[in-house]
Amino acid sequence: MKWVGEMSNTDQSLILQAINDLKEAKDYMESIKDDFKDDAELLSFYLPSAEEMVRQFEVRLKNTIEQEAGVEITLQQESKLPEIWIRLQGEKFLRGAGPIDAVGSFLHKLNQASHKVIKLLHADKTRFAPSFFNLVATAEGSLKLGLSTPNITVEESSQLQLDLEDPWDKIKALSQNNERALRSLQLIMVALDSEDEESMEQLQRELGSQNDVLKLLHYAKDIAPSIRSDIDRISFEGLNVPNKSKIVSADKQTRKTLSERAKILKRDTLYIEGRALIRQQDMDTLSLTARPLILDDNKQYGEVKCVFTTQFSPDGDNYLNKLVTLSGFLIFGANEQPLRLEIDDLNIEEEQE
Repeated sequence: MKWVGEMSNTDQSLILQAINDLKEAKDYMESIKDDFKDDAELLSFYLPSAEEMVRQFEVRLKNTIEQEAGVEITLQQESKLPEIWIRLQGEKFLRGAGPIDAVGSFLHKLNQASHKVIKLLHADKTRFAPSFFNLVATAEGSLKLGLSTPNITVEESSQLQLDLEDPWDKIKALSQNNERALRSLQLIMVALDSEDEESMEQLQRELGSQNDVLKLLHYAKDIAPSIRSDIDRISFEGLNVPNKSKIVSADKQTRKTLSERAKILKRDTLYIEGRALIRQQDMDTLSLTARPLILDDNKQYGEVKCVFTTQFSPDGDNYLNKLVTLSGFLIFGANEQPLRLEIDDLNIEEEQE
């Protein structure tokens, strides 16, 4: 063991730097808690990565002290091991670092897609959490993100609701949610696996409905890197990847591949998400007129008839002159112009004059 007086200036400098880095990480974690204290969804999304940053700097300080001072330190490890590793590759991703906005945007899209696939599989039977996955590790190699479903303990589950419900029932429900979250991510990986010719057959067996497969392809496409993205390639790695090689990759050509697969499945139908201004409403024919309809990829149609389906009923709401977000199946005619949009979901944003 080296005493403080026996350590060189370099030894002390390395330890002080590690201490300062840990302090900055803790300050950042506290700022996350303060910034999002009134927004539980954003807090649960950003806090795990900040906590993981603190944990990694604690490990770095531990290693630095052990190496420079010859003192053995034991840290309590509470983080769950990653169930899925995601590698992000691109010109700006080097030695385990990358632009935080690109990483945050990707994780947000992945979280949204996971929620949508769970809803697709289980309707409204799942107890939704703001995020089904936590960021529990990072590693070098371009940039690798380790994701895991939350740990489940009797204490955590019993705090969720102070009622007569058996806490073990809560644990069972939370465990079921974790399983569903992991399965949703696995289905997204199957959809992204363009090298597997049998993946489409697997999706149809799993989902049963061609329309549900179209939805899943749409959700997966949103995760794949866009032409303008700083991310050139994403890879899912680990034992939970549902293929023999235990790796699934997607690049900037994957979106085109998924669009082509969707056209082969149903040539005249496209699942879309977007926004619309409703200019006509006819409750006798259960239809609306969107003028215009703007898709999430910014493609725009001047006027589209929107029809209610068994998936979504109007419940007497007034949509006239209101801006809405909507999703559904856009049906095309022989001239490749939209005939109608069969509404899958619709929400009012604001009124227009």
